[in-house]
Amino acid sequence: MAPILGMKIVQFATFLVSLILTYHVVILVEGMVLTKEEELNIERQLNILNKSPVKTMHAQWGDTYDCIEFQKQPAFDHPLLKDHKIQINEELDFTNSLEMLTNRLDGCPKGTVPIRRTTREDLMTAKLSSNSIGDQYRAGVSYGAKPGETIYGISGEVNVWNPHVNPQIYGDNVTHGFAYWTTDNGKNTGCYNTLCPGFIQVHREYTPDMPFDETSKIGGDQIYFTLQITLDILEGKWWLTLQDNIRVGYWPVKLFPAFSPGAASAFWGGCVKSGSDGMSPSMCSGQPITKHAADACIINNFRYVNMSNYYLEPENTEYTIDCWKHYNAILYPGQNIVQFGGSGGANCK
Repeated sequence: MAPILGMKIVQFATFLVSLILTYHVVILVEGMVLTKEEELNIERQLNILNKSPVKTMHAQWGDTYDCIEFQKQPAFDHPLLKDHKIQINEELDFTNSLEMLTNRLDGCPKGTVPIRRTTREDLMTAKLSSNSIGDQYRAGVSYGAKPGETIYGISGEVNVWNPHVNPQIYGDNVTHGFAYWTTDNGKNTGCYNTLCPGFIQVHREYTPDMPFDETSKIGGDQIYFTLQITLDILEGKWWLTLQDNIRVGYWPVKLFPAFSPGAASAFWGGCVKSGSDGMSPSMCSGQPITKHAADACIINNFRYVNMSNYYLEPENTEYTIDCWKHYNAILYPGQNIVQFGGSGGANCK
C-alpha cells in the first residue's frame, strides 16, 4: 500500500502511512481475557519495545516519552535493519521558524530521540485492532503514474478536524497524528507509530503521535496542516515531513521492496474503517459535501513528486469513492483542491 497524509490522507502504493485520525474501529479492551501464553508474549514485547531511557518526559496530554539513544530505538530491532547504516548527522534537530499546530515535547538530549512508552493496553488494543472485522472506505481522488513515470512522494495541506474516533487507540477523544505502515494493505502486517520496529524517529521534539492544539470548526475557523512523504533515492529513505521542513523520521526503503524505486499511484482523500457491527463512522466533520470549505475536509495544493524532485499537480485524476451512500468527494481542478467527507452509517456494501 503506501503513504497517506493528513486526515488519513494520501495513500500511494503499498506501504501505508497515516497522519491525523479518521481511523475508527469499535473495540472493547476492558474484559478481554488473555491466555497465559498471550500474557507472556505481551510481557516479552514490552521488554523489547521499552528501552532503558536516558531521560523520561511526562507530556501534558498524559503520555510518557522516553529519550532513547538513537541507535537503540525500537526501529533497529527489525531484522532487515540490523545492518542499517546510520549517518553521522542523521539525528538532527531540524529547527524551524514555522508555528506548529501540534503539541511538542521539551526535547531529548542530543544523540537521543523521544519514543512513546508502550503500555500493556497499547499492545492489547493493537492485537484487537489487527483482528477486528470491518471494511475500509475511501473518498477522494487517485492518480496513476504516466508511462515511464515514477512517483517519489506526495504532499498536501489538509484542514484538521476532531472526528468521532475510537478512544481506545490513545485513551482520549482529541485529534492525534499517527504513522501506520503495512506491506500487504493491512491484511497480515501493519503497525502504528513505534509499536513494532520500522519507523526511525529522528526529531528530538516532535513525534507522529502527538495531539493537535486546535481543530477546525464547522462554518468557522479552519486549521490547516501540511504533510509530506518523500523518497530520498540516494539515501533510501521515505521521509515524513510536517509543515514544510520538520523532518520527524523515516522508513528505510528496504522495508518496502515493492516500492523500489518508487510508487505507481497516489491517493488524496479520507479513509475510515467500519466496526464489527457494520456501522461506518463519520469522515472529518461528518457534514455533507458543499461548496463551503468550512463544512468538510479539504486538501489544498495536493501534489506528487517526480524523479527530478519537482512537486507537480496531478493530471487526469479519478474519483475513488468506496461507499457513495455515505461518503463523497468533489475535485476543483483549476484550484488544485479536493473536498471530501460524509456522515457514515450502516450497510455500505
